[in-house]
Amino acid sequence: MNIKEKLQQFEKKVSSAEAPSQDFYNLIGIELYDFIESNDQLKNAFLKHSDFLIRISKDPDFIALQDNIYDTIQEALGFTNDKEVDEIQKIFNSRMISRLKKEGDLTLPEVFNFLKDKNSYYRLGDNVSTMQGELSLFTHVLPIRIQYEFVGAILEHHILVNKINKGEDTALFQEAIKKFGNLINQLDELIYKQPIKLHIKDFEEFIIFCSQIYKRKGYEVFYEFRHWLPPLRTPPAEEEFKRKKKSCLIVIDDLITEIDNNDEKNFQTNQKSKKIGLVDGLLHGTPQTKALHRMIVEDKLNSIDNLEKELEELKKQRESDNNKYENSESEEQSIKISKIIIKKYKDIKLEPRDKKGWLQLKKGGKWIDLGGYNTRTYKMVNYILMPSSKSKMVADVFEYIKIKKDDKNEDLQKETPRAYQLKKKIIEETVDVLQKEEYLKGNIKKPKFDDKTKTVTITFS
Repeated sequence: MNIKEKLQQFEKKVSSAEAPSQDFYNLIGIELYDFIESNDQLKNAFLKHSDFLIRISKDPDFIALQDNIYDTIQEALGFTNDKEVDEIQKIFNSRMISRLKKEGDLTLPEVFNFLKDKNSYYRLGDNVSTMQGELSLFTHVLPIRIQYEFVGAILEHHILVNKINKGEDTALFQEAIKKFGNLINQLDELIYKQPIKLHIKDFEEFIIFCSQIYKRKGYEVFYEFRHWLPPLRTPPAEEEFKRKKKSCLIVIDDLITEIDNNDEKNFQTNQKSKKIGLVDGLLHGTPQTKALHRMIVEDKLNSIDNLEKELEELKKQRESDNNKYENSESEEQSIKISKIIIKKYKDIKLEPRDKKGWLQLKKGGKWIDLGGYNTRTYKMVNYILMPSSKSKMVADVFEYIKIKKDDKNEDLQKETPRAYQLKKKIIEETVDVLQKEEYLKGNIKKPKFDDKTKTVTITFS
C-alpha cells in the first residue's frame, strides 16, 4: 500500500465516524499523526501548510515588504505637515479609535505622530490578536490588515479630502497612495489569500487536537490543558465533533493533493531526463546541446510532438551546413536560434538558413526573408513567437531586440522617461518595418503599450 492509498484509507475511516469515541481519537491523534510524522514527504507537505505564516514572518523578502510599506507611508505623509493636520483636526473635531499598537481614542495629530514611528506598527509574528475570524491560531494577521486599513483611511478620507477641498494639486500624493495600495495587495496575497488556500487553521486545529490526545513535543501546553476540551470519556458536543472531523478530512485531502502534485512533478522530471538523454544522443558536442538542455528544464519543449523527429531534422540541417551557426554572437544567440528551429507557433515557422532568418506563415506558404540573425526584424519575430510573449515589459522587449549600436547610446542605458519613450519608438519602428513586407501586411498587429505598467503586447493576427 503506497502513501496515497494509506491516506485514502484514513480518509474513509474518518468519514465513516458518526460519533466521538476513543477509537476515533486514537485513529486521528495517534495513528494518523504518527503516519504523517514517520514519512518525510508527508511531514514536509504538512509543514508547508501548518508553518506557512511562521516561515514567511522570518523570510527576508517578506520583512523587506513590510519595511517598504512603512517607507511608502512615510513618503505619503511627506506631502502634509503638522500645521495641515491641526487644520484637519479642527474641521473634523473628533477623536478616533487607533488601530496601531498605540491603542485608545486619539486625535489626528496624535495619530500622525504615531504613524511616523516604525515601532507603532504590528508586524507578522506579533501575536496579540483575540479577534474573531483570525486566520491562524499561532500567527496572527488581523491586527496587521486592520492597521493598514486604518492608515489608508487616514490618507484618503482625511488628508486627501482636505487637499482636494483646498484645491491643491494631489497627483503626486495620490500616486503615493496608489503605491501604498499596491504593496498592501502584495501583503494580502501572502498573509490572507494564501493561508486560506492552504487551510492553515484546519492544520493548526489538527495539531492541537492530536496533542490533546497524546502529548507531542513542542505542543505540551495543549496536553497539559486538556480541560479546554471535555474529557475523552465524555463525548463533546455534536458541533465540536463535526468541526474536528471536518478539519481532519481537510488535512487528509490536502496531503493527498500534495502527493499527487509531487508525483506529477517527479513524472515531469523523468520526462525531462529522457528528453535530455535524447538530445545528448543526437546532438552531443554541438553548440545547440546546452541550449536545448536549458529549454527542456524551462519547459519550453513540452508542447512539441515527435521530439525525436524534430531533432533528427535539426541534425540533418546542421550536417548540411556546418558553418550555419558560426556567426551567432554568443551562446544566448545560439539558444534563440535553437528555440526557433524546433518550435512551432500554430502553423507559423521561423528557420535560420543561409545566415538569415526565414518566416513561413502557413504550411506550403512563401518563405519571407527577415534579414540576418542579428537584425531587429529577425529578433522581433523570434520574440513574438515565444510562448510567454503576449505581454512583456517594454524594457525586456527592447533588450531582446536590441543591436550592437544600442549599447553605445547612453540615453538607452538609463532608467528615465526619455529612455522609456526611445525604447517604445524602436519597438514601434521595428514592427512598422515588418508590416511593410507584402506578405506580412495584416498578419502582425501594431504593438499595444500600457504606459501605467510599462508593458507592451505584440502578436500575429
